[in-house]
Amino acid sequence: MTHLLMLLIVVAMISFALSACAKDKDESRNIKNSVITFSVSNTFSKAAGDHFIFGAEGSRDDTTIVDWKLNGRKIAGDVSIDDHYVDGGKSNITVKSVSPFFRGSVGFTFSNIGRAPYTVTYTIKTNDIIIDQKTITISSGETYFKSYSL
Repeated sequence: MTHLLMLLIVVAMISFALSACAKDKDESRNIKNSVITFSVSNTFSKAAGDHFIFGAEGSRDDTTIVDWKLNGRKIAGDVSIDDHYVDGGKSNITVKSVSPFFRGSVGFTFSNIGRAPYTVTYTIKTNDIIIDQKTITISSGETYFKSYSL
């Protein structure tokens, strides 16, 4: 009986080890790097009530968060950009993952409470493949929200 129990424990441990290795192999095929570029027109005005929120995050596993670079400056962990950063307009903002990740997401929210419309142009690339590329004009009273899984 003891030998049978030991055999079952060994088989269970080997099965667990093999399934963990298989999971690692599957995840290694899903390693990603992303680059997000965007510009906000100079008619964006925080004082007039315009709002802008951008966020990007990625992880290698359940405990390791990926760092990002914002226009070449390293940001530890998730990156977020708000009204202050783009007030008065900003061109060629680049957000890039510092290291490869398995899971990630990016999201935008724009709203125009002010009078003048403003334009946001963005491109999202993962592993050098364009995921989406848009130019959005936000008129007075409009809100735009979009999120992407990377």
